[in-house]
Amino acid sequence: MVEREEFVWVDIYPLDGMPGNWIKRKIHMLRILCTRAMYHLSTIEKVNMKRHLTLVEKFIIKVALLTGFGLNGDTHKWIRKLHELFTKYPFSTSAWIINGMGAYKFKEMFRHEVFATGVPYEFEGELLIGPSDANTYLRQLYGDYMRIPPESEKNMHVDKPELICVKE
Repeated sequence: MVEREEFVWVDIYPLDGMPGNWIKRKIHMLRILCTRAMYHLSTIEKVNMKRHLTLVEKFIIKVALLTGFGLNGDTHKWIRKLHELFTKYPFSTSAWIINGMGAYKFKEMFRHEVFATGVPYEFEGELLIGPSDANTYLRQLYGDYMRIPPESEKNMHVDKPELICVKE
């Protein structure tokens, strides 16, 4: 067995509401997807290419790199637009919620009940609040989450995370 040193990563998910109506939800998802793409293009030098990128995303990145479209855009403008989209529908009254900037995109959208009240989980002697229905959450994101993933699917985090704040 090979020893290795790694960072400890703690995920904090900002959960936002999504429209209950199917058509409105699909339109809102498209707006989020396009705005996310413009944000990522504005920070292309920081994009983690090891993330779960779809073929479409890889194509868009290649086109942007070849043409310069969207590169060096106003990152804070796109963050503000994302913030507006994510806060449009209140968490407390939405039937659907999402971790809109998560690596798994819309796979991180759940019925409100999955997170509704939250449940305390013990982690290294601390009680932390997690999903009310952890099984549904983990199964939707990871499939067979009790199976250890192969090395190629591990360590999706970048080595130097950055914090970008939204100023209102």
